Amino acid sequence: MTRTKMTLAVVAWTLAMTAWAQADETTIGYNQAPGTCTKPIAIPANNKPVLILGAQINGGDRGTGQVTLIRTGTGANQILYWSGYDGYHGLETGFAYAGGVGYRLMYLDGGGYVDVESAASTHIQVCNSSSNAAGDAAGYLTFMY
Repeated sequence: MTRTKMTLAVVAWTLAMTAWAQADETTIGYNQAPGTCTKPIAIPANNKPVLILGAQINGGDRGTGQVTLIRTGTGANQILYWSGYDGYHGLETGFAYAGGVGYRLMYLDGGGYVDVESAASTHIQVCNSSSNAAGDAAGYLTFMY
């Protein structure tokens, strides 16, 4: 095989692998006043791992977290399972049944005030528990599946 043919073969293989490896991705923003939560956010896939990357981008308690979760089951038998890491608490792992509200998946800030929690019907929500009047929480969640 000539050098040109080999280069073309490598380029074709790289492009094929890149197209194969791409995931669906959704990014949403949040901006929560102290003591509030977002409306429930649907998990975009069932029986398929979902990577959630989160970043708190304002205030003195910026931070990041990431968890991989899976939503399984149907109806009242739905369960969320997750594991991951955040910059405030460290290792995060757990599960919540369809009716389980308020189970922490991960913190998004360095002070432990802003977290991603389970919400009704195997949804999630971002909550800001800060009592500081200037403690609005703003950032992004990216879902890859």
